Amino acid sequence: MAGNGYQKIPTPTLVGQSPTLQRVLGSLRQATTNDLPVYIEGEPGTGKEFVARSIHAAGPRRSKPFVALDLSVPSRAYFQEETTTMVDQFSLGRGAGTLLLKEPWAQPDLVEDVMKQQSLEENSRARIMLSSGVPSHDPAQAPVFDILDRHEFVRITIPPLRARSSDIPTLARLFLVQAASALGIDPPTLDTSALDCLRRYPWPGNTAELRTVMVRLAGRAPIRTTITRANIEPLLSAHNDQTLLDTYSLDELVKAKLDMFLQRLKGYRIEGLYGEIMSRVERELIRQVLDHTDGNQVQAAKVLGINRNTLRSKIQKLGIKSAR
Repeated sequence: MAGNGYQKIPTPTLVGQSPTLQRVLGSLRQATTNDLPVYIEGEPGTGKEFVARSIHAAGPRRSKPFVALDLSVPSRAYFQEETTTMVDQFSLGRGAGTLLLKEPWAQPDLVEDVMKQQSLEENSRARIMLSSGVPSHDPAQAPVFDILDRHEFVRITIPPLRARSSDIPTLARLFLVQAASALGIDPPTLDTSALDCLRRYPWPGNTAELRTVMVRLAGRAPIRTTITRANIEPLLSAHNDQTLLDTYSLDELVKAKLDMFLQRLKGYRIEGLYGEIMSRVERELIRQVLDHTDGNQVQAAKVLGINRNTLRSKIQKLGIKSAR
């Protein structure tokens, strides 16, 4: 992670130079300079526990225990009394380390009790961290956010891998080198088609899925080989367009597409990009709406929220031939 001034915490899942990642690293720096409780949120596979362990390892508690407890595991819910006792013994032990409570929405009363106890035992308290893969807008999270509002937390949001696609090549190469080293072979290389394929894929399993794919590629690769798109595609989960539209917002899809487009333009002189992109988007939007209204321009104008004369002018200017 050279160049970002943050070598203290070795976080392979957070390697890269994207602006999105740099904001996360800023939050991590804040978390290592104080003893406040931490709340980490992010989709499954983004490395929430890894981040929690990294903060612990970089702080004054590094020589003390780190304990992670998933409150959503059924056995924990059924035996809440035993869980509470375990949490109490650890979190209030003198010179205690760090306690990570995963999915606090599953047992918010226990979490609230822990936070209250911590405020009463300042000299011997553990550092409390919470993490969750459940979206913040989920109703189950309401009690958790009440707790966050009542206590001072450092909040860290780990972005999904698709939100920092420019970091994917760096991460992929890192994971490939690590896997090859474990196998005792020279690391294979990723050609342009392979990197393009990795950037295009939405990575629903996030960094964890990328690491798994690289490990499998290293295991299949002969010595000193080059990995191509054809080697990667069979290892990726099947995702059709409907799934992508259901899973990701329009903003996320547009961002991913623009990111791939701009990556391809690196090294080339470009001018007038704003007008070119806007005309393409506008042309396709009008075409789609006209198809939706079976070519009825009056109805299409209503759907678009513009008057019919404006629509007619745009159809002529953009050279849309399917309209009637």
